[in-house]
Amino acid sequence: MNPDRTVNPADAKRGECEAPVKIRRDCSACDNANVHETEKEKAANTEATAENAGLDEETVSGGGFRFEPPLYVQRYGLVREILQQNKVKSVVDFGCAECKFVRWLKELNTVEHIWLVDVDGSVLRTSTMLIRPLTYEYLVRRQQPLTITMLQGSAADLDCQLIGCEAVTMVEVIEHLEADVLKAVTENVFGRLRPGLVVITTPNAEFNAVFPGFSGFRHWDHKFEWTRQEFQNWCESVRTKHGYSVTYTGVGDPPTHMSHVGHCSQAAIFTEAAGKPGLQEAEQVYGLVAEAVYPYDERSHRQKLASEVDYQVRQFAMMEEYQVPDSCDQAVVPRERILSSLSSTHKQQWQTAEINDYLQQTYRLSDDGDSVVINLPGYSSSDSSCESNHGDIGEEMTANAADRQEELVPSDSELWG
Repeated sequence: MNPDRTVNPADAKRGECEAPVKIRRDCSACDNANVHETEKEKAANTEATAENAGLDEETVSGGGFRFEPPLYVQRYGLVREILQQNKVKSVVDFGCAECKFVRWLKELNTVEHIWLVDVDGSVLRTSTMLIRPLTYEYLVRRQQPLTITMLQGSAADLDCQLIGCEAVTMVEVIEHLEADVLKAVTENVFGRLRPGLVVITTPNAEFNAVFPGFSGFRHWDHKFEWTRQEFQNWCESVRTKHGYSVTYTGVGDPPTHMSHVGHCSQAAIFTEAAGKPGLQEAEQVYGLVAEAVYPYDERSHRQKLASEVDYQVRQFAMMEEYQVPDSCDQAVVPRERILSSLSSTHKQQWQTAEINDYLQQTYRLSDDGDSVVINLPGYSSSDSSCESNHGDIGEEMTANAADRQEELVPSDSELWG
């Protein structure tokens, strides 16, 4: 397995647009300066942004208003929650910049492919380490496969690699676009790509009144900042033209006495409603920067069920309360106890019927069928041998656990490519 591969910058050039549109999503500095998401590691960036935007950092901080958790965390959390609710398997993050959102996207338990797209190849190349699997992700493997692909290109262009994606996110992106570029991006995303779900966030201009003595835009690169009505007017025009439904939400609550200004960051959730598919053919116009393939648990559903049920049965068999009195070679475990333990540990991963089916096929049940009867390995019938042989089942469990762990431990080539 090759967990990631990085393409030579020269090779990526073949996928660059002739006149690339610079789409940058990184507003973390403006969030810090104007929304008080202060972090020590971003202090220098915040100071530079405040100076460029004509802000007095001390005056802004003097307002005493602070988001908790920080605004960017709320924003990423909202988008992730929307994607999770829709159980998306593939998502494109346009304007990904430094790829900070990928940490949240990886947490989606249904996602199998993430595309990170930005026109700035140099920024992408400095962020390639962020998409590689962490060491613990080799040990605690995902249940589903996952590939993260980093691409250099413009959101205004359709690339064949993205055809069929289920969702698109543009987090704090559109306000960085000139009007003609925004029109081209909108036409590409909603008219040609046509994913089932599109999530867009952008600053709410009305919220700027919260910042003491502030005027202008929150970031030097913003081309506009819309009020809620202006944003919704634009969304309604997109909805009508391209056959989507839309709902609105936001993050970053204002102070209680200024609740009328709405959220600091507003969001629109578009859902495809016309049943019209996107284009099925396109050229490859994006350049590949890097790609990471994540390890995952490749066992079948039945194999995973068998492994967990057997483990639970062995655990209970070691407990004295389930061992048959005056006998040290049998244990009787109530079936409901096993079902309850599996339910609390693995939520609804397996249905009760399939667990019962496996128990009936694999183990001997009591006459009434309510309990599982386990023969403890290595035990004799004499009382004197019970204590001396008491570790046999534990040793068997340790060996089985070691076998399972050996299957999951990555090789050096998996860890380091």
